[in-house]
Amino acid sequence: MPNTTIALLDKWRGAYREDHWFWSEFKNQVPLYKWAALAALLANIFAFVVSLFAMVVYDRVLPNQAIESLASLSIGAIIFLILDYITRQVRSTLLDTASIKIDEALNAKLFSEIILADNPQKTSSGSTASIVKEFDTLKEFIAAATITTFIDVPFALLFLAAIWLISGTLILVPLISIFALCVIGYVAFRRSEDASANMMKIGRTKHGLLIECLNAREFLANSAAHSFFKARWQQSTDLQASAGLESKEISNQATNLVNFVSQLNQIATVSLGVIFNSMVGSLVAVTLLGGRAIAPFSQVVNLLSRFSQAKQSFLALDQLFTESYKSKKKSGILSPNSLNGSIEFINVSAHYPNSEVKCLNNISFRLQPGDRLGILGRTGSGKTSLLRALMGQLEIEDGKILFGGVDIRELEPVEYRAAFAVVFQENYVFKGSLASNIAMSDGPFDAQKLQAAAERTGFAKVIQGLSNGFMAETSERGETLSGGQRRLLALTRAVYQDFTHLLLDEPSSGLDAITERDLLQALASGLGGKTLLFTTHRPAPIGLASKLIVIEAGMVQNFGDRDAVLQALRADNPA
Repeated sequence: MPNTTIALLDKWRGAYREDHWFWSEFKNQVPLYKWAALAALLANIFAFVVSLFAMVVYDRVLPNQAIESLASLSIGAIIFLILDYITRQVRSTLLDTASIKIDEALNAKLFSEIILADNPQKTSSGSTASIVKEFDTLKEFIAAATITTFIDVPFALLFLAAIWLISGTLILVPLISIFALCVIGYVAFRRSEDASANMMKIGRTKHGLLIECLNAREFLANSAAHSFFKARWQQSTDLQASAGLESKEISNQATNLVNFVSQLNQIATVSLGVIFNSMVGSLVAVTLLGGRAIAPFSQVVNLLSRFSQAKQSFLALDQLFTESYKSKKKSGILSPNSLNGSIEFINVSAHYPNSEVKCLNNISFRLQPGDRLGILGRTGSGKTSLLRALMGQLEIEDGKILFGGVDIRELEPVEYRAAFAVVFQENYVFKGSLASNIAMSDGPFDAQKLQAAAERTGFAKVIQGLSNGFMAETSERGETLSGGQRRLLALTRAVYQDFTHLLLDEPSSGLDAITERDLLQALASGLGGKTLLFTTHRPAPIGLASKLIVIEAGMVQNFGDRDAVLQALRADNPA
């Protein structure tokens, strides 16, 4: 067995002994699997007894014309068939229940890992979305039918033992068939590994391209870029079709060889039975039992041809959860609720993944609770990166950020982020009512709280112009709203929360002068003693600030009280 496969199996075995994201859910369902195994044992025993029915009838009943015995045997066989049906139904129900519980638990884990990723810049939206598709591939592989197949494999020994007792040397036929099926399965698995990895890589690229195009539909519909992306899509489709054809060819070859071996097993059993002068009943029973013995292995071959694809999906998901686990191990467990909320950057440096240029370079400053910091600088100077670093969404390579005097890496991430209301430059609007978009809930809604939040941002004037008010429906991505209205909605969503710190990235971007004035007035009067950090290119929001920081190429150029910094800027640029 290749070293890579051995390493993978060792990793899986080691993971099973730990609190692993995947195997731990299987361990939670062990009681159901035990009952399913017991049901499988009974079902195989009943199937074994029914297989002996033909032997007894041919060898004992038919020669003696024992009709009364035939009636009794038939009734007994029917009873065993009914019991076989019941036990198989029970087994299916148990395995389906376990699969559903595992599916629900893994889906919840996957969603949390994707949405609450500490560093969302590491992967694109398309690549992340493809992980969900890969989870579906893994889910299909570990479905109840797969578990049933592997549960049935050990019971092949029962049928082989029965064949040995009935006909002795005829056991060689199913043994050779099982060996042949194992070889076919292994060869199919090895051949499909590279094809599956290639197909998954191409699938991720295609899925990422689709997400990009969906997010830019309006742009593509009104530009010459349509043909450019269409060519990319066609190229991805052609590559995926070619890789899929190779994978299907391997799978079809394996399936056809399985059918060939199964038929050959039956022919060989009958032929050798005649050569060895087996009794008719014994030969019929051995033929039936031989088919039962190799049936699970036939299914295993089909599973092995799909296993390589499931393995690739597992590895992709395992990497996601492993990185998250490492990140959580680095994260702290302290609650920020008892801290005073001061913020201090101490020689903080950072850069984005796949970039060697520092977006933050030796940043240092301190804010007291209630301070209002305006962050100024040119495009690409590091203003937004500073906010992301504060939220723990940008990995710090040097220095540290203190919240209430404690390194934010020592704080429990979810509780820490709950202290902040954040609005970056992207105005996310989801399909549903305006109320659900603001409250991030399907209701019931607090009408007074909604109205208060809307008034603090000026969004109340937008609501007044709608016949359904807060219950007005908006489409996906908020396409029924203007850019400015989407901005106000995002700001309203932020101030609707219970927060102590408000982070705004270009708060008045996309707003006209009057709406900007109303927003700034509402924020100034509604913040109270809460801390505010905001970035801006425009002069009007600077009036909100009590302090200013000027950043250039990721470095602090000036920091201090607003009026002092503005005076220094005027002195540096007298024109």
